[in-house]
Amino acid sequence: MDEQQPVFWTNGTFRALFGGSSLDAGNSGEAKGVNDVAEFAGHRMLQRASGTNYISRAFRSRANGATVLDTDMLIPPLQTVVTNYGDIPSGALAISAPVSTNSGIAAGWAALFSSIGEWDPLPVVWWSRTNAAGEPTNASFAPIATTEGKINAIRSALELFGEVSESGGANPQAWRWPNGWTQGHGFSDKYVVYGFDTDLVLNEIVDASDAGLLLGNGTKNGSNRAFILVPQAKVD
Repeated sequence: MDEQQPVFWTNGTFRALFGGSSLDAGNSGEAKGVNDVAEFAGHRMLQRASGTNYISRAFRSRANGATVLDTDMLIPPLQTVVTNYGDIPSGALAISAPVSTNSGIAAGWAALFSSIGEWDPLPVVWWSRTNAAGEPTNASFAPIATTEGKINAIRSALELFGEVSESGGANPQAWRWPNGWTQGHGFSDKYVVYGFDTDLVLNEIVDASDAGLLLGNGTKNGSNRAFILVPQAKVD
């Protein structure tokens, strides 16, 4: 049996993650994902561009754990019924490894204003940027046939994982998207991850390893259950 040794992390104390008076003003926010170059992503409650209400806004930091600035707020896909990006709710839940000299790809959700006047969260991918530039306007909804969804995890091969559901989050289903970052690649039922037990419903995948292990949550006979899926050799 190997002897256990303590491990210490430097720069691990609590500190302000947001810089500038407009961001570090006591409003709530969360970091949700990090990669190996200390780029992290999450959301921050910010005041709407019009009005006094606050909404969730996604962000992606620069490398080396740099403090998040105004220019690091992720810009959601433009919508014809909403003229200002600052009025579209969004949140980043995962960030991939860097792409060459560019940042990692961020993913999560952004709201789409529906025809009946409601905000429906949909899976969104934010493409890479150079570390010295502000966030580009290149976010894209991942086109899906269901009403709502989100991306929770990205593998290094840029495979996406999360959940899709009906309106109001009803009947959520765990979901993997091998080519979800490619614009125009539509949703197919073959990407829904089904339970290995007929009584187990897989509702969401919350994380995925490069070895192909999938971690998530579901229900079995009406009770909440966590699950882990381990890849096996294909049997013809």
